[in-house]
Amino acid sequence: SVRMACEASLRRLKTDRIDLYQVHWPDRYVPVFGQTLFDHSKKRDDAVKIEETAAAMRDLIEEGKIRYIGLSNETPLGVCQWVQACEKLGIRDKLASIQNSYSLLDRRFDGDLAEVCDEYDIGLLPWSILAGGLLSGKYRPGQSTKPEPGSRFVKYPEYMSRW
Repeated sequence: SVRMACEASLRRLKTDRIDLYQVHWPDRYVPVFGQTLFDHSKKRDDAVKIEETAAAMRDLIEEGKIRYIGLSNETPLGVCQWVQACEKLGIRDKLASIQNSYSLLDRRFDGDLAEVCDEYDIGLLPWSILAGGLLSGKYRPGQSTKPEPGSRFVKYPEYMSRW
């Protein structure tokens, strides 16, 4: 549960409050890890409703355990549903950020998400700004040094393969 995860984080961090608590992945299906297209066959009917998660976050805010809510890997639809849920629960001002992939290669945020986040004053915390290391140059074909055996590009050959 959200409560159990938050309380475990508070214990590990040895603190009594988390300033920004990120919802790391939507519970419903969304394209992930470089996928850019929605696959209708992967849609699930058993996902936890956003309003249920938002209500758990509201309770943690009211108890002083978290100050703000952040989203991660979210879509324009999801952001709008989060805004509606937070408005209904009276915590709209607590929805502060979104953390999505953003780099020179992955500019999906610049489309619909930028407009939605601007409208609702939700800041972007970009992740994978070097496209999983691809933009660093260390994974170029023909490099004299090979990637380390435990690197993402070795462990997951399809990782970022579209680039």
